[in-house]
Amino acid sequence: MVVFLNGSFIEEAEAKVSVFDRGLLYGDGLFETVRVYRRTPFRLREHLLRLREGARFLKIPIDVEIMPGVVDELLSRNALDEGYLRITLTRGDHTGKLDLESSGSTLLAVVTKLRPIPDAIYSEGVEAIFASGRVSPYLGRLKKVSFLPYLVAKDEARLRGAFEAILRNAAAEVVEGATSNVFALVGDKLLSPGVAAGALPGIARATVIELAHEEGISFSEGSLTGKELLAASEVFLTNSMIELVPVVRMEGRPIHDGRPGRIYQLLRRRYRERVECDCHRR
Repeated sequence: MVVFLNGSFIEEAEAKVSVFDRGLLYGDGLFETVRVYRRTPFRLREHLLRLREGARFLKIPIDVEIMPGVVDELLSRNALDEGYLRITLTRGDHTGKLDLESSGSTLLAVVTKLRPIPDAIYSEGVEAIFASGRVSPYLGRLKKVSFLPYLVAKDEARLRGAFEAILRNAAAEVVEGATSNVFALVGDKLLSPGVAAGALPGIARATVIELAHEEGISFSEGSLTGKELLAASEVFLTNSMIELVPVVRMEGRPIHDGRPGRIYQLLRRRYRERVECDCHRR
């Protein structure tokens, strides 16, 4: 595969990052993962805006204006029609100071073929658990390369035979999944934890919220307790790779009747339609 690294397109075997890179030493950086359909990255602009805002907060220099052209060239050189794009940005080499002063940056972009999850997951649903650890809302809005707490939670789900681990904060509020955002239908209102609780402002999440408004579904961003999640009539997860996945069991207990719900099915269908509309280029 051909990758983009610090201004150059090179073979992946030739791509080298310094052993002093702050991303390696301190997890000091950001990343974006973008789903590619028909050689078109879905909602690339929104991913780049999130990356730019995160980089601005962390004081890491980046020119996001070059990225659409870089991505087009990367997809063309690798002849990738279906897959995903990963953009990684770090502060570059460590200068000896433990602060946010940046003398440069490392910018890497790669494209990879997607290994789709089984269709049965979308039609039959998955099980989730509550992760044993708690997370802090601090910097939750940033898509950080320091991903270890989420990997630990994801492994906990694997060991318990679940698809996803749901993270909570110190106030016992639901925040997000280890690799996803969470939606729950509580009464007649669709709820999703927001940035104040510590959730990442996911791009797929924002798309689902947009579609819910278009469908006249009552939506609220705010506090969601574990008890409310367990009692919800529908629960589903979102991220750019999996799109929307229904949770039908939580901590070994069925969510409502243990089947994917009507709101999930509607929003999944509308999400796929939005993808088709936005990614029509071949």
